[in-house]
Amino acid sequence: MAAQETLKRDGFGLRTRLADVRKAWSVVRPKRWLWLTALLMVSLRVSMQVVMPFYAGGAIDRSGIERLPDDLPVVLGVLALLGSVAGIIRILYRYGAAAQDAQIASRVTRCLFTRVARAPLEQVYGRPASYWQNRIQGDVRELAPLYPHNLVLRLSGATTAVLFAAFLVHISWQMFLCLILVAPIGIALQLLVRRRLCDIKEVRMEVSTATSAWLADVIGVLPLVKLACAEDKEVEELGRRLDVGVRESVRSERLTIVAGLVGRAARWCVPLTVYLFGAWLIACDALTPGELITFAMFATMMNRDVQSTTRAVSNVDDGLVAFRRLSAVLELEDETRRGGVLPRAKERIAEIVLEDVSFAYPPPPEPDKPRRGHHGATHRPSRLERHERVEVLSHVDLRMVVGQPAVLVGQSGSGKSTLMKLLCGLYTPDSGRILVDGRDLRTLDVRCYRRQLSQVSHEGFLLGRGFFDNVLYRAAGVERDDPSLRDMMSHLRLDAVSSRELKQLGRRRKRLESGEADLLPGDLSAPGLLQVSAGERQRVSIIRELLHDASIWGLDEATSNLDGELEDEVLDMVMDRRDLVLLAVSHRFSCIRRFPLIHVLQDGRIVDSGSHEELILRCLAYQRLVRPQMQRMIPVVGAS
Repeated sequence: MAAQETLKRDGFGLRTRLADVRKAWSVVRPKRWLWLTALLMVSLRVSMQVVMPFYAGGAIDRSGIERLPDDLPVVLGVLALLGSVAGIIRILYRYGAAAQDAQIASRVTRCLFTRVARAPLEQVYGRPASYWQNRIQGDVRELAPLYPHNLVLRLSGATTAVLFAAFLVHISWQMFLCLILVAPIGIALQLLVRRRLCDIKEVRMEVSTATSAWLADVIGVLPLVKLACAEDKEVEELGRRLDVGVRESVRSERLTIVAGLVGRAARWCVPLTVYLFGAWLIACDALTPGELITFAMFATMMNRDVQSTTRAVSNVDDGLVAFRRLSAVLELEDETRRGGVLPRAKERIAEIVLEDVSFAYPPPPEPDKPRRGHHGATHRPSRLERHERVEVLSHVDLRMVVGQPAVLVGQSGSGKSTLMKLLCGLYTPDSGRILVDGRDLRTLDVRCYRRQLSQVSHEGFLLGRGFFDNVLYRAAGVERDDPSLRDMMSHLRLDAVSSRELKQLGRRRKRLESGEADLLPGDLSAPGLLQVSAGERQRVSIIRELLHDASIWGLDEATSNLDGELEDEVLDMVMDRRDLVLLAVSHRFSCIRRFPLIHVLQDGRIVDSGSHEELILRCLAYQRLVRPQMQRMIPVVGAS
């Protein structure tokens, strides 16, 4: 009962739809002149449609059609004038609509990407990148039916259908009653078949999406498949999935044929029944032939407008669904607007302190797709789908000062990388605080703080651009031919990577000079194809941060893919600088022993701190981490 009362108060969803349309207009900010142009064009089109049926019916009713040659030029002239004006307006409308649609899509896309880029990382990383890409680009395209000028054209059929229905009642209420009784049968059959067809198409889409995801997953772990000699097994599984897709495609095509037959039967049987009833009325002298022709023309136009309105409502519903999904992006928090300014922004930071810091990852977001068969109903996760917050760090106290390099060690999953993200301001502690030179990080300008921060992770994040674009991404005032850059590249053995990029650019230049077409406009460039190994990725990330010259450094397994000589080279370049606040994360004993201060993290807590000599004697957790590596190194030392 409560749900029924809510539906009645909401006008069976109409008020909610209107409210969402108003919100969408406030986001897209359309121009009114295009809306008025569309309204004028629709008015002229309806005028042309009204004139012709009345003239044709009147001409047929006149005996001998003696005045037809005299009236026809006038009628055709009026229709030609209206058509010419409507055509000119149509050209102006299409030009303006295309320009405005592109401008709106560009503005909304830029707004959405800004929201995602400035949102806290824990709100964005809860979903894959493809999710946000679909929100930013896919759902923006679905908004087009909600623009006012498109709504005028799409929903004008509803107004004209009502107008034509009034004309039909005026011509013959008996014929209109027959049409009302017969037409819903054909419409119901079409809706029933289309609904079933939509369900099958949805299943096809889900099967195709699942197959694509499965295929990408198998290709991503192809080395594992080869090591397990499971190629034939995976090929067989792919065949099974493709067979399911073929079966669903056949079902869909079969139902599409049935839908076409039902549609054709409805389009022919319904008018034929109405016209036979009209012929009977003419035989009874209750209707004239001219009125029957006029009725038939208006009925045909009303049927077309009803169908166009049905399609328009479906498109509007799709646009509303897209807008509701985009609303979640628009409601993301902007982390750049919180906090104040960093004191002494041009000076280097000297101390960072963690006081009783705890952090737990939020549960995965619930799927925003309603359960099939319950349109509009919210999907409630089952007990197995519910997730609780998983605490990673618990009451961590840590102090880092300039000139005292420290390394964080611990078993996998103990929270080391999470602690590094907290120091970078990428995550916000659930409790406790992070003090930067005595001020809480949450009260500072996060962008100003990150400008004084360098962080290199084991992933070695690179953009899909060229070598120098990645190297100079954070460097200000450094050119490609800078001597310091060349010296760093030589020390880190990156000359070969830059040479590969120069060769690729040379080959592309030759292709363009030979006459091959460039598919991109002149103000755009193709993404760089930077083909590097895992170790080269880390070295590119390291040289990028060295050029940035920050006062805080975080190394999260930054040398895990480097050989011993390169690792020592990198650590020497960073640790020789005594004006840094340096914290590293490592599992390798060759890296750990270089640091004078070691913090041991276990189960989200720092259990001990000290030098290697101190911890190897008293800390059991540290002994478990480094002793296996030390035992592997002793025979080598003895042999030498």
